[in-house]
Amino acid sequence: MSVITKIESLKQGLKNQYAERDTEIDLGILAVLNKQHFLQIGPPGTAKSMLARDLAAAINGRYFWALMNRHMTPDQLFGPPDLKAIREEGRLYHVSDGMIQEAHINFLDEIFKCSSATLNDLLTIMNEREFKNGDQIVKVPMISTFAASNEMPSSDSEELQAFWDRFLLRKFILPIRDPSNFVKMLSMTHKAQAPVLSLKDLDVASQGIEDVMVPQSFLEHLVNLRNALSFQGIEVSDRRWQQSLKLCKSIAWLDR
Repeated sequence: MSVITKIESLKQGLKNQYAERDTEIDLGILAVLNKQHFLQIGPPGTAKSMLARDLAAAINGRYFWALMNRHMTPDQLFGPPDLKAIREEGRLYHVSDGMIQEAHINFLDEIFKCSSATLNDLLTIMNEREFKNGDQIVKVPMISTFAASNEMPSSDSEELQAFWDRFLLRKFILPIRDPSNFVKMLSMTHKAQAPVLSLKDLDVASQGIEDVMVPQSFLEHLVNLRNALSFQGIEVSDRRWQQSLKLCKSIAWLDR
């Protein structure tokens, strides 16, 4: 079975389990394929964490979950201090077993309630895929961070705005609206997602996406779009343009 067939099978399987969440499922899979981060904004109880957990299970990946708050310390994400290392070496190391730096998929709930100290460490690990543990810089296996919030970040907080920019994919999510889908949801029995994709499959997908050729006409269209946005006072970072182009390539690869 090809990797694309596996992905389509996963996509359809999830859509059969979630009512009115087709777009969220598509975006979640694109986030994983592109090793990008996905933010959902909306009220509690709308399957945001469940979808992230199912995607982690689908790739047989390690999963980390945390409920963020303003009093959270970095130790609650990265692990408690290694007391033995402190005594013997005089350096601060974190005991990382089961913590965010060992996970493939993360779900961070109430993300914009994160404390400043924790936020600074998260910015580095999400963008650079690196974690400073004592005097060591450790590469982390993070594929994607899924996050949820009931509210938008404060516009007067530069730290939160920088964090907001880390999420290439964003979606406002609402409770189920259609009455027939609501009835369907009430009768649904959620089944634990079985592994569908291996980490090797994701490497194959990444190479396939990389090999997609981008026509010159499409690049010219992006230039025109960038100019139009700039004329309206909307500035998009170079990083986001580059990430968005890869996102377009992944959609083209899936549609082959």
